[in-house]
Amino acid sequence: MIIDDELVTRVTDEILKLLKAKASQAGQTGPGPVTAPVTDPGAKSRPTLMVVGPLDALSEKGQGVLAENFSIMPIRGLDQSGRPKAPLLITSLGLQALVQVASGDEGCTEEGRALLSNLLEGRSVAALESGVAWRKLGPLAPRVLVSLYRSAEATLVSAGLKIVPESGLIRALCAQGTLGGGVAKGYPGGQGSRVLTESVVKNLFPDGAVGPLELRPGDILTPLGRDYLASKKIDIVK
Repeated sequence: MIIDDELVTRVTDEILKLLKAKASQAGQTGPGPVTAPVTDPGAKSRPTLMVVGPLDALSEKGQGVLAENFSIMPIRGLDQSGRPKAPLLITSLGLQALVQVASGDEGCTEEGRALLSNLLEGRSVAALESGVAWRKLGPLAPRVLVSLYRSAEATLVSAGLKIVPESGLIRALCAQGTLGGGVAKGYPGGQGSRVLTESVVKNLFPDGAVGPLELRPGDILTPLGRDYLASKKIDIVK
């Protein structure tokens, strides 16, 4: 077989031209230079918030407000030895954790261990009202058990647990040492404040209970809470 050297040279040159053209096109349309990921410049300045339970228990707006004010750290697993000393949000408070912590036992649940340790440290603890399991019990639930759960909740509330709706979470978490003692973005509130809603004062003062209710500086007593106390003739002491 006779090979024409000139033909081979021309074919080789054409192939090289095609390869160079493809390489050039790939460079123009391919991914650009690798850059460092964009980080939130305010993340380091926001205090840490520990969260137990699913975040999707909150609305998208509620999650956004939390993210604006806190650096969120979910708690997973029972070994919490390395967790930071930070305020705590419980989005789902089960029956077992409620009763065990009210009796002074951390129990064997994530929320129970985090809840008791934060209360003993005097740190802010807020529970999402819609996530408190016993409040979802139907009318057929035994009254003796409902009374037990109600009493356990009242015990924890008196120890510092704040059970509030989503709209009150930021105020409830703005206790002394949180957010630098300042006011959360878009929310009023101050140091050491408790949000005393109607449901909270009902648990503090069920039927037959006597007062007074002592308001600490910064406490917020809602109008419905005040009406309930007035209906039960419970005095308010500042």
